[in-house]
Amino acid sequence: MHGDSLWVATDLGLDRMQMPSGEWTHYSPLGEQGALVETTCPALYEHLITWVRSSANHSAFANSIFQGLYITHPDFLRERLFAAPPRCEAGMDAGTAR
Repeated sequence: MHGDSLWVATDLGLDRMQMPSGEWTHYSPLGEQGALVETTCPALYEHLITWVRSSANHSAFANSIFQGLYITHPDFLRERLFAAPPRCEAGMDAGTAR
């Protein structure tokens, strides 16, 4: 607690709840050199999905991101994954991939 704000550290950043209103503000290290910037939950999830999809390293951390979103926000994850174009193997375009 600091004044009328409750600050909560998470694995994805820092959150602040204004106690009188119950309004949350989310901060995540998406800025230059990992600086905390104000963000929304959907924008943060979108960033994480983009990072995982573009990463050659499908680590346990990446897997935990998908599992967490699948459990807490399955509709959001489903919409983003099925809206994205399919990934193709090297040398193939989307029209020839099977």
